[in-house]
Amino acid sequence: TCALPISSQRTKRLRLGAFVFVIPLNHPIKLIEELCVVDQMSRGRLDMGFGRGSVPMELDLFGVDRDAARSIYEEGLTCILQGLSEGRVDFHGKHFNFDNVPIPLRPVQQPLPPLWYGVHSLESAEWAARKGFSIVCNEPVADSANYVRRYREVWKDAQGGRPIGRIGLVRTVVVGDTDAQALEVAGRAYAVHNQSFTFLHRRFGVTPKLSGTDPSFEGHAAGGRAVAGEAPRVADYLAREMEGTVSDYCVMRLA
Repeated sequence: TCALPISSQRTKRLRLGAFVFVIPLNHPIKLIEELCVVDQMSRGRLDMGFGRGSVPMELDLFGVDRDAARSIYEEGLTCILQGLSEGRVDFHGKHFNFDNVPIPLRPVQQPLPPLWYGVHSLESAEWAARKGFSIVCNEPVADSANYVRRYREVWKDAQGGRPIGRIGLVRTVVVGDTDAQALEVAGRAYAVHNQSFTFLHRRFGVTPKLSGTDPSFEGHAAGGRAVAGEAPRVADYLAREMEGTVSDYCVMRLA
Protein backbone atom coordinates (compact mmCIF):
# COMPACT_ATOMS: atom_id res chain seq x y z
CA THR A 1 0.00 0.00 0.00
CA CYS A 2 2.98 2.37 0.37
CA ALA A 3 2.86 3.69 -3.23
CA LEU A 4 -0.91 4.20 -3.27
CA PRO A 5 -1.04 7.41 -1.17
CA ILE A 6 1.52 8.99 -3.51
CA SER A 7 -0.49 7.92 -6.55
CA SER A 8 -3.63 9.34 -4.98
CA GLN A 9 -2.04 12.80 -4.84
CA ARG A 10 -0.72 12.69 -8.43
CA THR A 11 -4.00 11.66 -10.05
CA LYS A 12 -7.61 12.82 -10.00
CA ARG A 13 -9.74 10.11 -11.64
CA LEU A 14 -7.59 6.98 -11.78
CA ARG A 15 -8.85 4.25 -9.45
CA LEU A 16 -6.20 2.79 -7.16
CA GLY A 17 -5.54 -0.59 -5.68
CA ALA A 18 -3.36 -3.67 -5.60
CA PHE A 19 -4.09 -7.10 -6.95
CA VAL A 20 -3.70 -8.48 -4.45
CA PHE A 21 -3.19 -7.65 -0.80
CA VAL A 22 -1.91 -10.99 0.56
CA ILE A 23 -3.79 -11.39 3.83
CA PRO A 24 -1.55 -14.05 5.47
CA LEU A 25 1.38 -11.62 5.14
CA ASN A 26 -0.48 -8.62 6.62
CA HIS A 27 -1.99 -7.98 10.03
CA PRO A 28 -5.73 -7.34 9.55
CA ILE A 29 -5.94 -4.25 11.79
CA LYS A 30 -2.93 -2.64 10.15
CA LEU A 31 -4.25 -3.39 6.67
CA ILE A 32 -7.68 -1.94 7.54
CA GLU A 33 -6.04 1.32 8.62
CA GLU A 34 -3.86 1.52 5.51
CA LEU A 35 -6.83 0.90 3.23
CA CYS A 36 -8.85 3.62 4.97
CA VAL A 37 -5.94 6.07 4.56
CA VAL A 38 -5.75 5.41 0.81
CA ASP A 39 -9.51 5.74 0.35
CA GLN A 40 -9.49 8.99 2.31
CA MET A 41 -6.50 10.48 0.47
CA SER A 42 -7.93 9.53 -2.92
CA ARG A 43 -11.43 10.77 -2.00
CA GLY A 44 -13.00 7.37 -2.57
CA ARG A 45 -11.01 5.86 -5.44
CA LEU A 46 -9.76 2.67 -3.78
CA ASP A 47 -10.44 -0.80 -5.22
CA MET A 48 -9.51 -3.83 -3.10
CA GLY A 49 -8.33 -7.27 -4.12
CA PHE A 50 -7.39 -9.89 -1.53
CA GLY A 51 -5.60 -13.23 -1.81
CA ARG A 52 -4.00 -15.94 0.27
CA GLY A 53 -0.67 -16.01 -1.60
CA SER A 54 0.04 -18.03 -4.73
CA VAL A 55 3.73 -18.80 -4.07
CA PRO A 56 4.10 -21.18 -1.08
CA MET A 57 7.85 -20.48 -0.79
CA GLU A 58 7.09 -16.81 -0.16
CA LEU A 59 4.85 -17.76 2.76
CA ASP A 60 7.63 -20.00 4.08
CA LEU A 61 10.14 -17.14 4.02
CA PHE A 62 7.76 -15.00 6.07
CA GLY A 63 7.35 -17.80 8.61
CA VAL A 64 3.72 -18.45 7.66
CA ASP A 65 2.45 -22.04 7.58
CA ARG A 66 1.57 -22.61 3.93
CA ASP A 67 -1.00 -25.26 4.88
CA ALA A 68 -2.82 -22.73 7.06
CA ALA A 69 -2.86 -19.98 4.41
CA ARG A 70 -6.45 -20.57 3.33
CA SER A 71 -7.88 -20.49 6.85
CA ILE A 72 -5.74 -17.44 7.72
CA TYR A 73 -7.07 -15.76 4.58
CA GLU A 74 -10.69 -16.54 5.41
CA GLU A 75 -10.43 -15.32 9.01
CA GLY A 76 -8.41 -12.26 8.05
CA LEU A 77 -10.85 -11.33 5.30
CA THR A 78 -13.76 -11.56 7.75
CA CYS A 79 -11.93 -9.22 10.14
CA ILE A 80 -11.01 -6.74 7.39
CA LEU A 81 -14.50 -6.48 5.94
CA GLN A 82 -16.00 -6.14 9.40
CA GLY A 83 -13.57 -3.41 10.37
CA LEU A 84 -14.11 -1.44 7.16
CA SER A 85 -17.90 -1.67 7.23
CA GLU A 86 -18.62 -1.47 10.97
CA GLY A 87 -15.75 0.55 12.40
CA ARG A 88 -14.77 -2.21 14.80
CA VAL A 89 -13.39 -5.75 14.79
CA ASP A 90 -14.88 -8.30 17.16
CA PHE A 91 -13.71 -11.74 16.08
CA HIS A 92 -12.49 -14.95 17.73
CA GLY A 93 -11.00 -17.68 15.58
CA LYS A 94 -8.07 -20.04 15.25
CA HIS A 95 -5.62 -17.43 13.96
CA PHE A 96 -7.04 -14.09 15.12
CA ASN A 97 -8.69 -12.94 18.34
CA PHE A 98 -9.96 -9.37 18.64
CA ASP A 99 -12.18 -8.06 21.43
CA ASN A 100 -14.23 -5.21 19.99
CA VAL A 101 -11.21 -3.33 18.59
CA PRO A 102 -12.25 0.21 17.52
CA ILE A 103 -11.37 1.39 14.00
CA PRO A 104 -11.67 5.20 14.11
CA LEU A 105 -10.54 5.58 10.49
CA ARG A 106 -13.37 5.10 8.00
CA PRO A 107 -13.33 4.59 4.21
CA VAL A 108 -15.01 7.26 2.09
CA GLN A 109 -16.83 4.57 0.11
CA GLN A 110 -19.61 3.09 2.23
CA PRO A 111 -20.23 0.43 3.25
CA LEU A 112 -17.08 -0.82 1.48
CA PRO A 113 -14.76 0.05 -1.41
CA PRO A 114 -15.26 -2.27 -4.41
CA LEU A 115 -14.03 -5.83 -3.82
CA TRP A 116 -12.25 -7.96 -6.45
CA TYR A 117 -11.22 -11.60 -6.64
CA GLY A 118 -9.02 -13.41 -9.15
CA VAL A 119 -10.92 -16.35 -10.65
CA HIS A 120 -9.00 -19.39 -11.93
CA SER A 121 -11.53 -22.22 -11.53
CA LEU A 122 -15.25 -22.89 -11.36
CA GLU A 123 -14.98 -23.18 -7.59
CA SER A 124 -13.34 -19.76 -7.23
CA ALA A 125 -15.98 -18.25 -9.51
CA GLU A 126 -18.71 -19.68 -7.28
CA TRP A 127 -16.98 -18.40 -4.13
CA ALA A 128 -16.65 -14.87 -5.53
CA ALA A 129 -20.31 -14.79 -6.58
CA ARG A 130 -21.51 -15.91 -3.15
CA LYS A 131 -19.33 -13.29 -1.46
CA GLY A 132 -20.50 -10.53 -3.82
CA PHE A 133 -17.03 -9.80 -5.23
CA SER A 134 -16.28 -8.51 -8.71
CA ILE A 135 -13.91 -10.82 -10.60
CA VAL A 136 -10.98 -10.83 -12.99
CA CYS A 137 -9.82 -13.75 -15.14
CA ASN A 138 -6.32 -14.32 -16.52
CA GLU A 139 -7.15 -17.49 -18.46
CA PRO A 140 -7.65 -18.06 -22.21
CA VAL A 141 -11.05 -17.26 -23.68
CA ALA A 142 -12.66 -20.71 -23.41
CA ASP A 143 -11.73 -21.18 -19.75
CA SER A 144 -12.56 -17.61 -18.78
CA ALA A 145 -15.95 -17.85 -20.51
CA ASN A 146 -16.79 -20.96 -18.46
CA TYR A 147 -15.80 -19.26 -15.21
CA VAL A 148 -17.79 -16.13 -16.08
CA ARG A 149 -20.84 -18.21 -16.99
CA ARG A 150 -20.71 -19.99 -13.64
CA TYR A 151 -20.15 -16.71 -11.81
CA ARG A 152 -23.30 -15.26 -13.37
CA GLU A 153 -25.36 -18.35 -12.49
CA VAL A 154 -24.29 -18.44 -8.85
CA TRP A 155 -24.61 -14.67 -8.47
CA LYS A 156 -28.24 -14.83 -9.59
CA ASP A 157 -29.01 -17.52 -7.02
CA ALA A 158 -26.93 -16.08 -4.17
CA GLN A 159 -27.42 -12.32 -4.59
CA GLY A 160 -31.00 -12.14 -5.77
CA GLY A 161 -31.77 -8.88 -7.52
CA ARG A 162 -28.52 -7.17 -6.53
CA PRO A 163 -26.65 -5.79 -9.58
CA ILE A 164 -23.94 -8.20 -10.66
CA GLY A 165 -20.29 -7.37 -10.00
CA ARG A 166 -17.83 -6.24 -12.62
CA ILE A 167 -16.27 -8.97 -14.77
CA GLY A 168 -12.69 -8.22 -15.72
CA LEU A 169 -10.41 -9.87 -18.25
CA VAL A 170 -6.63 -9.58 -17.75
CA ARG A 171 -4.25 -9.42 -20.70
CA THR A 172 -0.62 -8.40 -21.08
CA VAL A 173 -0.53 -5.56 -23.63
CA VAL A 174 2.35 -3.95 -25.54
CA VAL A 175 1.61 -1.29 -28.17
CA GLY A 176 4.18 -0.07 -30.69
CA ASP A 177 4.44 1.96 -33.87
CA THR A 178 4.61 -1.32 -35.82
CA ASP A 179 3.83 -4.93 -35.01
CA ALA A 180 7.51 -5.83 -35.34
CA GLN A 181 8.62 -3.10 -32.95
CA ALA A 182 5.98 -4.04 -30.36
CA LEU A 183 6.97 -7.71 -30.51
CA GLU A 184 10.66 -6.86 -30.11
CA VAL A 185 10.00 -4.68 -27.07
CA ALA A 186 7.59 -7.24 -25.60
CA GLY A 187 10.05 -10.10 -25.99
CA ARG A 188 12.89 -8.19 -24.34
CA ALA A 189 10.76 -6.86 -21.46
CA TYR A 190 8.93 -10.13 -20.83
CA ALA A 191 12.19 -12.01 -20.39
CA VAL A 192 13.18 -9.68 -17.54
CA HIS A 193 9.69 -9.83 -16.03
CA ASN A 194 9.64 -13.63 -16.14
CA GLN A 195 13.02 -13.89 -14.43
CA SER A 196 11.69 -11.77 -11.57
CA PHE A 197 8.28 -13.42 -11.43
CA THR A 198 9.70 -16.94 -11.18
CA PHE A 199 12.72 -16.10 -9.00
CA LEU A 200 11.61 -18.06 -5.96
CA HIS A 201 10.54 -21.05 -8.05
CA ARG A 202 13.99 -21.27 -9.61
CA ARG A 203 15.75 -20.71 -6.30
CA PHE A 204 13.90 -23.60 -4.67
CA GLY A 205 13.76 -25.84 -7.76
CA VAL A 206 9.97 -25.75 -8.05
CA THR A 207 8.03 -25.77 -11.32
CA PRO A 208 5.70 -22.74 -11.43
CA LYS A 209 2.01 -23.60 -11.42
CA LEU A 210 0.89 -19.99 -11.81
CA SER A 211 -0.91 -19.01 -14.99
CA GLY A 212 1.02 -16.77 -17.33
CA THR A 213 4.53 -17.99 -16.48
CA ASP A 214 5.44 -19.03 -20.03
CA PRO A 215 9.21 -18.80 -20.67
CA SER A 216 8.78 -16.45 -23.65
CA PHE A 217 6.41 -13.70 -24.75
CA GLU A 218 5.57 -15.73 -27.84
CA GLY A 219 4.39 -18.56 -25.62
CA HIS A 220 2.54 -16.12 -23.39
CA ALA A 221 0.65 -14.75 -26.40
CA ALA A 222 0.07 -18.19 -27.94
CA GLY A 223 -1.48 -19.26 -24.64
CA GLY A 224 -4.10 -16.55 -25.05
CA ARG A 225 -2.93 -14.15 -22.36
CA ALA A 226 -1.06 -11.43 -24.26
CA VAL A 227 -0.94 -9.27 -27.37
CA ALA A 228 1.67 -6.99 -28.94
CA GLY A 229 1.30 -4.84 -32.04
CA GLU A 230 0.03 -1.61 -33.52
CA ALA A 231 -2.79 0.08 -31.64
CA PRO A 232 -5.65 -0.87 -34.05
CA ARG A 233 -4.70 -4.56 -33.98
CA VAL A 234 -4.39 -4.56 -30.19
CA ALA A 235 -7.77 -2.84 -29.83
CA ASP A 236 -9.44 -5.39 -32.13
CA TYR A 237 -7.83 -8.25 -30.21
CA LEU A 238 -9.04 -6.95 -26.85
CA ALA A 239 -12.55 -6.34 -28.20
CA ARG A 240 -12.75 -9.95 -29.44
CA GLU A 241 -11.44 -11.30 -26.15
CA MET A 242 -13.95 -9.26 -24.16
CA GLU A 243 -16.81 -10.37 -26.37
CA GLY A 244 -15.73 -14.02 -26.21
CA THR A 245 -15.71 -14.03 -22.42
CA VAL A 246 -18.70 -11.71 -21.93
CA SER A 247 -16.50 -9.46 -19.80
CA ASP A 248 -17.19 -5.78 -19.12
CA TYR A 249 -13.90 -4.59 -17.61
CA CYS A 250 -10.58 -4.65 -19.48
CA VAL A 251 -7.54 -5.09 -17.23
CA MET A 252 -4.30 -4.43 -19.13
CA ARG A 253 -0.87 -5.35 -17.77
CA LEU A 254 1.25 -2.62 -19.34
CA ALA A 255 4.52 -2.84 -17.40
